[in-house]
Amino acid sequence: MIDRRQAPRFSTNIHGVLIFTKDGEKRASSCKILDLSEGGARIGVANVEVLPITVALFESMNNNIYECQIRWRKPSEAGLQFLDIVNRTLHKELMLKISRISFDGHGNAFIA
Repeated sequence: MIDRRQAPRFSTNIHGVLIFTKDGEKRASSCKILDLSEGGARIGVANVEVLPITVALFESMNNNIYECQIRWRKPSEAGLQFLDIVNRTLHKELMLKISRISFDGHGNAFIA
């Protein structure tokens, strides 16, 4: 199999949070960032099927938030392509939301 990635990937085990809008409502889901590259990430997530095509990914190691497009899905994983790092104003707004997120025992997140 030929690896067609434009940038090398590095294995990670970073906690992340996906933030997205579904049915007109802001939602969040806990995830694990399994590997990273300059252009994207592979994540482990419990409910891949509920995710829309475009999500924001918060990575806890550096507090970066990336605007992403889901490129592929498997039962408990997804591949994300980074579209951009969110601008400062949106970053502040999303960080406020992240600070109000609570998680249940199943990895589901709720924005208070």
